[in-house]
Amino acid sequence: MKQQSRPALITILCAMNFLGAFFQPVRVIRLLTTSQLEAWYGPYLSMVTVALLICTAGIWMMKRRAYSVFVALVGLQHVVHYWLGRWDSAFLFFPTLMVIVGAFYFRKMD
Repeated sequence: MKQQSRPALITILCAMNFLGAFFQPVRVIRLLTTSQLEAWYGPYLSMVTVALLICTAGIWMMKRRAYSVFVALVGLQHVVHYWLGRWDSAFLFFPTLMVIVGAFYFRKMD
């Protein structure tokens, strides 16, 4: 197996996703305590956050499978947020940016 060099843009976006994941529990607790959403949304958002973190670690290691699952989860997030009437471009900006940048570097991934 050859050693892959990780592009700087992937490194920056992965680091931003890792940092953003630490703020997600605060958001979940705030949403659940204000009862703005359905009861299933908190556990759903927590599970998706963990899955996105795992995928981000895979993208950090330049794995195609991790990128593919990441794309599916980001797509699911867009659909769920739109369905709930809470679609927010600012909230989904960095994951969507990761999808776009990952597509550019997909051929360099294992």
